[in-house]
Amino acid sequence: MFNTPQSEEFYHARHVTVSPEAFANQPAVLGWAWETLKAARGQIVDHDTMGPPAHRVVPNPAYDPATKIRRRVQEHAARSGLATTPAPLIAQATPERTT
Repeated sequence: MFNTPQSEEFYHARHVTVSPEAFANQPAVLGWAWETLKAARGQIVDHDTMGPPAHRVVPNPAYDPATKIRRRVQEHAARSGLATTPAPLIAQATPERTT
């Protein structure tokens, strides 16, 4: 089964397209995944008429979800009148595990 929704190739292509930031430095892989998914729908890709990429997907190292969550927990605790010192355990930074 080639390019069918049940094939391993189809699932790999889906993985690539739902996490483009992981493949941002591999435009050929992104193109392959897009073409594979189009073929699964019975569509074709005409590479001769396709222009250059309109945008580039890159990871944002400045975005740290843990810091954002920690700040929101601390703000909520302050608004709710909860003790903010010591900081709630969920709002404290924990050292990275190296196991």
